Amino acid sequence: MNFPKFRTSSPPPLVGRLDALTGLRWWAAFAVFAFHARNFAPLPGYGLMTYGHYGVSFFFVLSGFVLTWSAKPTVTVRQFWFRRFARIWPAAMVALLIAIPIFHPWWHTSQSPWEKPFSLPVIALSILFLQGYSTRPEILFSGNPAAWTLSCEFLFYFMHPLVNGLTSRWGKRGNLALFWATVLVATIINFLGLNSLPLPFLRLWEFFLGMAVANALRWGWRPRIPVSGTYILIVGLMLIPWSPIARHLPSSLINLIFLFQPVLFGVFFALMIAATAYRQMLKKPTIMDRWILVKGGEWSYCFYLVHASVIYVLRDLFGQQPAGHIGTNLCWWLLIFILGLAVTALLHLLVEKPAEKYLRAWGDNKFGVKNRDH
Repeated sequence: MNFPKFRTSSPPPLVGRLDALTGLRWWAAFAVFAFHARNFAPLPGYGLMTYGHYGVSFFFVLSGFVLTWSAKPTVTVRQFWFRRFARIWPAAMVALLIAIPIFHPWWHTSQSPWEKPFSLPVIALSILFLQGYSTRPEILFSGNPAAWTLSCEFLFYFMHPLVNGLTSRWGKRGNLALFWATVLVATIINFLGLNSLPLPFLRLWEFFLGMAVANALRWGWRPRIPVSGTYILIVGLMLIPWSPIARHLPSSLINLIFLFQPVLFGVFFALMIAATAYRQMLKKPTIMDRWILVKGGEWSYCFYLVHASVIYVLRDLFGQQPAGHIGTNLCWWLLIFILGLAVTALLHLLVEKPAEKYLRAWGDNKFGVKNRDH
């Protein structure tokens, strides 16, 4: 069977690595960290930290953008799939081994809400990244609870070369039409509350937003909003419920904003990513190009995988901290962060990088162009 290659009628801009986008990955990972850390050591601004889970939305949009932006005609579909497997699976499996005794302690019965009974069939779903297709929390958040997103990512990876083979030829207008059609579908999903569908299918629209703006940018579309403007939009959306303006708005309008926040965040993330990429195309540096943020972005996947394990080990040992002890809780945050970075460094340097290098080389040799079936 002959598998098609990526096809694009317009070559990608030759800008090399998009370091600014890598730097943004770190902030998205830190937002998710803050979302979970508040459950152990609450700090002022607890309400704003609930927005941390939108870091996952950012990752989904960014994934669609980066995979589309970096698509090459010489990469076969099977080669692409194996590269994504090599990138994601090894570190996820080690993080799963770390998480199992924390979230599935088989040696004692606990009343902790985050602990679940140990079940080999359920853990097997985590190994195959299938846990995200269940709507039951005890399965969806089984194994390593943060890894439900990998069920979504693997669906995205499977679909990307097949979908991009079409959308990469649609031109600027076609991909902008795809962008707004995706926004409409996401709006309908949120309005109707179609939460009975498995999450990988419910989150596809975020991935498609990233794909659409990447292809539109490659075909000559240029975002008119500056990077700083996208930051203002995102922060403004977060602050609306607490702003003085909210007191003068009808409650029905505030409820409507809350209802469609996921869609608005997705759109704003796509604009931020496109504006950041375009700025780098113009060779204009941003603060996200700083070495420390780029390095943090490179470590962000492993940090995402292990941060919850560190948080809940400490919560299990020391209990949930009272909200009023700001100084003490800041110290707990610092400790969590340092321990999380230490585990992240080991996972990234000893597992993620060498395993990806080895597996990717094997897969490129096995599934690359010169070894395709004829």
